[in-house]
Amino acid sequence: MFVRLFTITLMAALFGTGVGAAYTTVYAKILTMDFSEGATLTQLLIYNIMFCFGTALIYFAISKAIKKENLASFLTNFLAAGAAIALVFYQLTLPDPTFKNESVQGMESFYNTFFIPILFFPALSWMTFKTLLNKN
Repeated sequence: MFVRLFTITLMAALFGTGVGAAYTTVYAKILTMDFSEGATLTQLLIYNIMFCFGTALIYFAISKAIKKENLASFLTNFLAAGAAIALVFYQLTLPDPTFKNESVQGMESFYNTFFIPILFFPALSWMTFKTLLNKN
């Protein structure tokens, strides 16, 4: 189970990173505000790996403590969603960053509207790929 969980978690993290990178590119092209300095591919990968592997560790611990698969899955997804929402409120408390990119200078206050959806990508990718663990 651990190898399968590890593989699916890695797939979810890479998928979340890909979605985040695509979102960053589309956001920059449509709105002509390139906030990619604040969300580089490396930063997205690290964030997705930390979130997905943290969620997998919690799932592994809960599934070993509680033998009911459905309850363990529900609790893990509930905690992952709660963590993503908590990260939104944490992001809102951070000061606005400064960017070297000229297209976003003076528009730093819009960074949160760009970045907040990215905070949900690892939780959503985990919940999507978690279904591959089901034995049914």
